[in-house]
Amino acid sequence: MDESTGKEENYTRKKGHYHSEIVLPKGADGKFKDRATLWNSVEKAETRKNSTVAREFLISLPHELTHEQRKELSQDITQRLVDRFGFAAELSIHLPDKKDGLNHHV
Repeated sequence: MDESTGKEENYTRKKGHYHSEIVLPKGADGKFKDRATLWNSVEKAETRKNSTVAREFLISLPHELTHEQRKELSQDITQRLVDRFGFAAELSIHLPDKKDGLNHHV
């Protein structure tokens, strides 16, 4: 539920991804593992009209890896970014959107 608009988003039927999770910096309150809590808090904290509430990193994953290996690699990359820069991150691993099956990405 987006508290600023009152709109509820439902991605449960969206196809093409097989893993999502929130990664928090050390010492962060565990309540932010909840997507709605995290993103509504971020929206409330950024009050300037030209503020940036999030950035997107798109990272290709080797198709030669298993799903579990891609998940571990994605978690490692995300954790390193969170540790280095101190931000919260939501990672979502997506399946290839083309028939060739080569474009796994997070």
